[in-house]
Amino acid sequence: MLTGRSGWQTGAALLAIAAALAGTLGLLLGSRSWQTYAALFVGVILLFGWVDRVRERVRAHRVAAPRSRAQKKFKVISGGRGGNGIDRGDDPTNDQKYVM
Repeated sequence: MLTGRSGWQTGAALLAIAAALAGTLGLLLGSRSWQTYAALFVGVILLFGWVDRVRERVRAHRVAAPRSRAQKKFKVISGGRGGNGIDRGDDPTNDQKYVM
Protein backbone atom coordinates (compact mmCIF):
# COMPACT_ATOMS: atom_id res chain seq x y z
CA MET A 1 0.00 0.00 0.00
CA LEU A 2 1.38 3.33 -0.99
CA THR A 3 0.38 5.92 1.55
CA GLY A 4 2.11 8.82 3.23
CA ARG A 5 2.08 6.99 6.56
CA SER A 6 4.89 4.95 8.01
CA GLY A 7 4.84 1.18 7.66
CA TRP A 8 3.77 0.35 11.21
CA GLN A 9 0.70 2.61 11.00
CA THR A 10 -0.47 0.93 7.81
CA GLY A 11 0.17 -2.50 9.33
CA ALA A 12 -1.71 -1.59 12.51
CA ALA A 13 -4.65 -0.33 10.45
CA LEU A 14 -4.72 -3.59 8.45
CA LEU A 15 -4.63 -5.66 11.66
CA ALA A 16 -7.49 -3.61 13.11
CA ILE A 17 -9.55 -4.02 9.92
CA ALA A 18 -8.79 -7.76 9.87
CA ALA A 19 -9.86 -8.10 13.52
CA ALA A 20 -13.08 -6.20 12.85
CA LEU A 21 -13.88 -8.33 9.80
CA ALA A 22 -13.08 -11.56 11.64
CA GLY A 23 -15.25 -10.50 14.58
CA THR A 24 -18.12 -9.55 12.31
CA LEU A 25 -17.89 -12.81 10.36
CA GLY A 26 -17.67 -14.81 13.61
CA LEU A 27 -20.77 -13.13 14.98
CA LEU A 28 -22.67 -13.62 11.73
CA LEU A 29 -21.75 -17.31 11.73
CA GLY A 30 -22.81 -17.62 15.37
CA SER A 31 -19.52 -19.02 16.57
CA ARG A 32 -18.78 -19.23 20.28
CA SER A 33 -15.21 -20.54 20.24
CA TRP A 34 -12.14 -18.37 20.03
CA GLN A 35 -10.52 -20.81 17.57
CA THR A 36 -13.06 -19.86 14.92
CA TYR A 37 -12.33 -16.18 15.42
CA ALA A 38 -8.58 -16.82 15.23
CA ALA A 39 -9.00 -18.86 12.04
CA LEU A 40 -11.14 -16.12 10.50
CA PHE A 41 -8.54 -13.52 11.49
CA VAL A 42 -5.74 -15.52 9.84
CA GLY A 43 -7.92 -16.08 6.78
CA VAL A 44 -8.60 -12.35 6.44
CA ILE A 45 -4.85 -11.60 6.77
CA LEU A 46 -4.09 -14.16 4.05
CA LEU A 47 -6.82 -12.65 1.87
CA PHE A 48 -5.26 -9.20 2.29
CA GLY A 49 -1.88 -10.63 1.23
CA TRP A 50 -3.38 -12.28 -1.84
CA VAL A 51 -5.16 -9.04 -2.85
CA ASP A 52 -1.93 -7.09 -2.40
CA ARG A 53 -0.02 -9.57 -4.58
CA VAL A 54 -2.65 -9.34 -7.33
CA ARG A 55 -2.55 -5.53 -7.18
CA GLU A 56 1.26 -5.60 -7.55
CA ARG A 57 0.97 -7.84 -10.63
CA VAL A 58 -1.58 -5.50 -12.19
CA ARG A 59 0.58 -2.48 -11.37
CA ALA A 60 3.67 -4.14 -12.87
CA HIS A 61 1.68 -5.02 -15.98
CA ARG A 62 0.57 -1.40 -16.37
CA VAL A 63 4.15 -0.15 -16.09
CA ALA A 64 5.23 -2.47 -18.91
CA ALA A 65 2.80 -0.77 -21.28
CA PRO A 66 3.17 -1.25 -25.02
CA ARG A 67 5.71 0.91 -26.78
CA SER A 68 4.63 3.99 -28.67
CA ARG A 69 4.72 4.23 -32.48
CA ALA A 70 7.99 6.16 -32.41
CA GLN A 71 9.64 3.50 -30.27
CA LYS A 72 8.41 0.73 -32.57
CA LYS A 73 9.80 2.47 -35.64
CA PHE A 74 13.40 2.74 -34.43
CA LYS A 75 15.49 -0.06 -33.03
CA VAL A 76 18.52 0.57 -30.81
CA ILE A 77 21.51 -1.54 -31.76
CA SER A 78 24.24 -1.66 -29.17
CA GLY A 79 27.77 -1.22 -30.45
CA GLY A 80 27.11 1.33 -33.17
CA ARG A 81 27.86 0.51 -36.82
CA GLY A 82 29.27 -2.98 -36.76
CA GLY A 83 31.77 -2.26 -34.01
CA ASN A 84 33.35 0.76 -35.76
CA GLY A 85 32.41 3.12 -32.96
CA ILE A 86 34.31 6.16 -31.72
CA ASP A 87 36.06 4.20 -29.01
CA ARG A 88 38.23 2.21 -31.40
CA GLY A 89 41.87 3.22 -31.35
CA ASP A 90 42.64 2.45 -35.02
CA ASP A 91 40.01 4.79 -36.47
CA PRO A 92 41.55 6.58 -39.54
CA THR A 93 39.92 9.86 -38.55
CA ASN A 94 41.76 10.11 -35.21
CA ASP A 95 44.44 12.40 -36.66
CA GLN A 96 42.10 14.84 -38.38
CA LYS A 97 42.61 18.50 -37.63
CA TYR A 98 38.92 19.42 -37.77
CA VAL A 99 36.16 17.32 -36.30
CA MET A 100 33.27 16.77 -38.65
